[in-house]
Amino acid sequence: MTTKSKLTDTEREILTAVRDRMTEVAALPDPPNWKHWQVEELRELREYGPRYAPADWFGGGNPLPEKVRVRYLRAINKLMDTGFLDGTTTDGGRLAWLKLTPAGEQAITGGK
Repeated sequence: MTTKSKLTDTEREILTAVRDRMTEVAALPDPPNWKHWQVEELRELREYGPRYAPADWFGGGNPLPEKVRVRYLRAINKLMDTGFLDGTTTDGGRLAWLKLTPAGEQAITGGK
């Protein structure tokens, strides 16, 4: 009943990056309770997904050219509109966290 969406290379790269980072977050050990700042940070990561940092995710730590950064952001917005990603923004409206939805997981594992 669901139609398989044709993903662009950029969209597939984004979904894969989010999935890989979510796997890393899931594998993190729980910090001791007295390190309340680490407990809170891990809670945020598990609830909202990994923090979005385009230079780290796609630039190897180097700043991305503006046109590339915008291309990724437009693709992320499209993936959120189609229900493949959930995004959470800061109070200032900046994209801060990304989380893969079950539909997004299905899109990269079963829908080529």
